[in-house]
Amino acid sequence: MSLLQKFQRPIWLLAAGLAFLSLAIAYARVAPPNSNEAWFADAGRNLWLHGRLATTILSGQGTWLDGVDRHTYWIMPLHPMLQSVWYALVGFGLLELRLLSVFAGLGLVLAWYSIARRFLESQGAVWAALLILAVDARMVLICSNGRMDALCAMLGALGLCSYLALRESRPAVAVFVGQTCVALSGLTHPCGAIYAFDLLLLQWWFGDLRRIVPTGAPYVILGVPMLAWIGQDWQSFYSQFTGNVSGLAGEYSGDGRFSAWRQPWFGLEGEISNRYLRAAGGMFGSITMWVYLAGLVWMAVRPSLRQRGTTKLLCLLATAQFGFFWWLEGLKLANYTVHTIPALLLLTIVAGRDLLGASRPLLVGAASLVVVLNGLAIRENYVYAQSNDRQAPVRRLLSEFGGRQITAPAEFAFALGFDGQLVDDYRLGYYTGRRPDVFAMNEWQQLWLRNANRTEANVVRAIEQRLREDYVEVYRNPSYALWRRVESNTGR
Repeated sequence: MSLLQKFQRPIWLLAAGLAFLSLAIAYARVAPPNSNEAWFADAGRNLWLHGRLATTILSGQGTWLDGVDRHTYWIMPLHPMLQSVWYALVGFGLLELRLLSVFAGLGLVLAWYSIARRFLESQGAVWAALLILAVDARMVLICSNGRMDALCAMLGALGLCSYLALRESRPAVAVFVGQTCVALSGLTHPCGAIYAFDLLLLQWWFGDLRRIVPTGAPYVILGVPMLAWIGQDWQSFYSQFTGNVSGLAGEYSGDGRFSAWRQPWFGLEGEISNRYLRAAGGMFGSITMWVYLAGLVWMAVRPSLRQRGTTKLLCLLATAQFGFFWWLEGLKLANYTVHTIPALLLLTIVAGRDLLGASRPLLVGAASLVVVLNGLAIRENYVYAQSNDRQAPVRRLLSEFGGRQITAPAEFAFALGFDGQLVDDYRLGYYTGRRPDVFAMNEWQQLWLRNANRTEANVVRAIEQRLREDYVEVYRNPSYALWRRVESNTGR
């Protein structure tokens, strides 16, 4: 055995890991922040600094978010809890928040490498899966974001790979460890439910469903403190958690989590076009997604391929994941592709090997082409983020109002601070009575203002009246609008 063969695995793992980290960190450094990141960072920051899991930057009074300044129940608690520990180690900031997701993304890639070893027939296919997944544009971009999706996906994938790794030697331990990771995934985001289903499917396939105690014990162990936390303010929990079924994105768009059934083709059109094809943005991101979808088409026309042992199980897992988001997530958020892309990629590799045969040059060429296309897709997004920062002029204008009350989208708190000067309240103080000196809205909030007459007509009329009588518009671009209060002595 040559030295290269001896160290083949660490070399591939190191190369894939460095590729993922360099691409994800590079994008995390240039991408402008979004409101989600600020809302979730605020909860973790308050836990770190003040010892309470609360979101104070987001106004919830009078809405389904009522009480969020005391208890943050509208999101699951594990992500902000880990944030608080992370901030204690590395400090607080946008990049620090995103690095937590980046390292979770690295763990996700490595977990799916372990899973790929049990589903793909050749070592070459495993290396191809590892490298493509490490540079997949959707994986890199989503794992560069400060949301909890990467952490949820990593914990879920760890549950699957730990079960597969331990089931032959210590089956009861495999079930317990796997279900513990999956339960933690669910405490990060409700999307962890799909991994619970996947793991139960694996246990059924390998005859481990009868292991009831190790299957249920993690949920009891973790559920008790969760119930105690909920019990601190049950009313706020019920309001926030049920309100987030559609959530803020639902308020802006008018759709709900379970609205797919009312959409064309039961939501399939939006699933493909909105969630998958636009997930990475740009031409090359769409091309790579079409490559993956072509692999699914080949699997569909080759029933004999689908019936092979491990491939059949992989098809079941991928179908469950795709169906979960197709039927149960009507908002069609692209962030959730981080849960489905890995299994989809493995199926594409199986289909590619069947289509191209045993020709090593063709297989290497096809894998290299997909890697290059993903690299070009990431470059597209990187260049766009650098050259189309519509937040920059708004940040400059808001910074000129130092010491004054600002109501603006939460993403500007990373520049202006989370100290209370800025509050995210697109209802312009309708419930709180707050009259800011400066008011700004992003494009989603402006969309809400145009569409909310059906649900909050009184609020919309009040906002429009205040803007007309008390404010003057001082700036607008395709993403943001900014108003100054007329009677405030701002000097503008």
